[in-house]
Amino acid sequence: MIILNRYRITNMKKFKTFIFLSVLTISFILFLILSSFTKVYSTNIITYDRVYVESGDTLWQIASSYDNRLRIDEFIYKIEKLNNIENGKIYPGDTLLIPIY
Repeated sequence: MIILNRYRITNMKKFKTFIFLSVLTISFILFLILSSFTKVYSTNIITYDRVYVESGDTLWQIASSYDNRLRIDEFIYKIEKLNNIENGKIYPGDTLLIPIY
């Protein structure tokens, strides 16, 4: 038995568990407080534009109306992949997500 001032520790396992959980909780709270002061910015944030396909629209026309850093064929591929388009076929009334770089 260990005597700390006026308190007597009767179960050392419970005491060690209590200390461990206390330190863990305080560490977690400090981590949350300190991480709230840190701002993380990414230079590669991609936003999306929503386009409604009208009669006569093609992926090439839609892709060429956006100014981006990719070649037009790469941009069309990204649009097809993002919207699960097969064989480049789009239909009037479809809604496409267009990545904005």
